[in-house]
Amino acid sequence: FFFMSDKEVAAWVAENYSSLVTSLSGCSLDDLKGFSLQDLEEISKETNTQVSQLVDFKQNLLQRFASSPVSNAYTSSAPQVPRSSNHGVQGISEWTDEHVSLFKAAGILLFRIRNKTGKLETILPIENRCDEPGGYKKSIHVFGGKKDRNESPVTTMARELVEETAQIISTADITSILESQAQKHQYWYRRGKYCLFLCMIPSGARFNKIHALPRLFREFKKSGAYVPGVEASALCWVPVEELFNKANDSFQVGARNIPFSGFLDGLRNCDALRAVIKQLGTTEVSTAVSDDPRTGTLFERRREQDQQQITLVGFPFDEGVRRNGGRVGAAGGPDAVRQFIKKLGTVVNPELKLDCSRVAIHDDGDIGAGSSLQLEQAHNLLEEKVFSIIERKEIPFVIGGGNDQSFPNAMGLLRNATEDHSVAVVNIDAHLDVRPLKLGQVHSGSPFFMMLNSAEWKSKGAGFLEFAAQGNQCSLVQSDFVYQHGGSICWLSEIRKHKAQKDMQVPYSSDAVVELLQNRIEQMKDKASQVFISFDIDSIQSSDCPGVSCPATVGLTAEEALDICFWAGRNPAVALVDVSEYNPKIESYRTGRLVANMFYYFLLGRSSLFQVSE
Repeated sequence: FFFMSDKEVAAWVAENYSSLVTSLSGCSLDDLKGFSLQDLEEISKETNTQVSQLVDFKQNLLQRFASSPVSNAYTSSAPQVPRSSNHGVQGISEWTDEHVSLFKAAGILLFRIRNKTGKLETILPIENRCDEPGGYKKSIHVFGGKKDRNESPVTTMARELVEETAQIISTADITSILESQAQKHQYWYRRGKYCLFLCMIPSGARFNKIHALPRLFREFKKSGAYVPGVEASALCWVPVEELFNKANDSFQVGARNIPFSGFLDGLRNCDALRAVIKQLGTTEVSTAVSDDPRTGTLFERRREQDQQQITLVGFPFDEGVRRNGGRVGAAGGPDAVRQFIKKLGTVVNPELKLDCSRVAIHDDGDIGAGSSLQLEQAHNLLEEKVFSIIERKEIPFVIGGGNDQSFPNAMGLLRNATEDHSVAVVNIDAHLDVRPLKLGQVHSGSPFFMMLNSAEWKSKGAGFLEFAAQGNQCSLVQSDFVYQHGGSICWLSEIRKHKAQKDMQVPYSSDAVVELLQNRIEQMKDKASQVFISFDIDSIQSSDCPGVSCPATVGLTAEEALDICFWAGRNPAVALVDVSEYNPKIESYRTGRLVANMFYYFLLGRSSLFQVSE
């Protein structure tokens, strides 16, 4: 019922009268009460059914339903979600599991006010659907669909939108929309057991790709790439005034008139929904400056001339972890971190007296977004991405994904190096990650095995340091390999010993770990002009960082990890950072916030190089 217009439902009811009267289990009281006498009169004209027959049928069905045990599921025993058409997104977060269970499907209408015309528009998919009694025809639909088991309407809406836009829109984008400064202008509308979200697209460069969705989707279709869940043949912006003009039954796209689908037609004829959308178009989105700006606001700023830029890149692949026998899930790391990275950390940190706006930030998206790449193909793309970012004099900050990403990252930096023996690499990890390939395939345990054996490293490598490694995680063969290839190892036990000695001199010293790291880099035989920091977060103790494939009972503390990231930002030689192995399937919240703060502390450190003295 929630996928059909009122007219379609009533016509179907009239045709199936006898079977429906005896089968009430699939009907909800809300659905049945949705038919007014005016609806029935319109239906009568279209179906040649007597109004009195339909009214009698409705009353008969309602009476039978009211005396049925099924009705209790929709009246006294179940929690009632408010039906207000302008119920805000904040209220959605307060829904209980019982509230969520009332919904069977969810969708979304994304709106914008077009700059050239000032008119409200919404973006809709054009799909090929079967047209009884045979064949297919194009029609305009709504982003959305049935919910999977245990999904909330918000999760269903987000999943459907990501799938149906070929992953051009990410879950991080949807989170940003729902949590934007325009939050008070987001609404949800309930029709029976269907929840429709109505969202204005916030301003800023972060959301430019949503405005360009028809073009980006067209390019995706031309590429021939395959993404599961994509049903649309095209996407189009439709002016709301044309969408809700009852005289229209189609919309002109190019040279063709495309009809509206039955479900969308049902929404078009809903006066309550039309009133809410009209309110969206007449209410100005607040542009007031927040008194608590967070890191997310920096992503929308234009880079000033000569301003240094940190470029965020996602590597959503964990095939290397699977090949190495680990627990998969790190592929979700980049998107999960983005949910935290923009709302954690103030732009001006009053404790450290640092202004992060001195540095520009750009999110360059994920490697292989919207495609099904093999791991080796993804490595090639990542290497080229890192190479081009460094070539532009920007600093890549790459979030994985498995730790196998460190090999293509290192290659991108080494290829950029113009001097011999000028690149130092630091692997902060409980493991040495110098395992040989398995059946000729790369994996998450082999990145530095490949790097140390590469021609680029042999000509341009200045030194390799394994930092915070744990002897119970590393074999003798692996440690010998590191030493034989000119590398050094700073074991976790050495770090703890150094910190204990430092604490005797200065109790609770916070810089002991950073001091040791810096000393070991300076001891390298060749002075490096560029440093790559590879940070596998399984080097952090599991009490602080549980969301990894291989958690460590002991390790670095979260505070020490943030100190290292701050130091890396302050060190002008650090040209590349990657963070690996965050696995939100195992634990997302604490670990996600930690990784987001690692990025923030790196940003703080880099900002300290450009502060203007008072």
